Amino acid sequence: MDGAAVARELVLRIPFELADAKIAPPPTYHTYISYKNWLWIESSQWHTVSASRSVRGATVTLTASPSYVEWDMGNEDTVSCVGAGRAWVKGMPENAPTNCSYAYEEMEDPEGDTWTVSARISYTLAWTCTGNCGGSTSGDLGSQLAAAGDSTTITVYQRQTVNKNGG
Repeated sequence: MDGAAVARELVLRIPFELADAKIAPPPTYHTYISYKNWLWIESSQWHTVSASRSVRGATVTLTASPSYVEWDMGNEDTVSCVGAGRAWVKGMPENAPTNCSYAYEEMEDPEGDTWTVSARISYTLAWTCTGNCGGSTSGDLGSQLAAAGDSTTITVYQRQTVNKNGG
């Protein structure tokens, strides 16, 4: 029995989380060039998942542990953050710390850009075999990037300077 082969089949059946992208400022508001935007997924989506299969007296279990979130910022930029990120809550001070953020540095449309932002969890895959394994009883299958869940949007504007001194 080849435990690694069974584990590779289990990759197709494992219940990966589909990360729902959250961003602050939220889609009902907007952001500006060079402004740090918070990124996070719900903490309930950041957990280990597994799947098992029994074959000829052996049970192979594939365990997928989240390692980071890959963010697609909609403008061909990606950001990777370890962990689910810290949820932004209304009323937090502007300088509150977060471990996951992104600042748009340029605009394509002078009237403002609206970007679709999505998130995908990268999992580290490991398998174990118990029972009549007939060889290796554990191994690693590298990493797997899960599909994205619900995306969100953000609108980016350029801050304008107004000179009130006539100069």
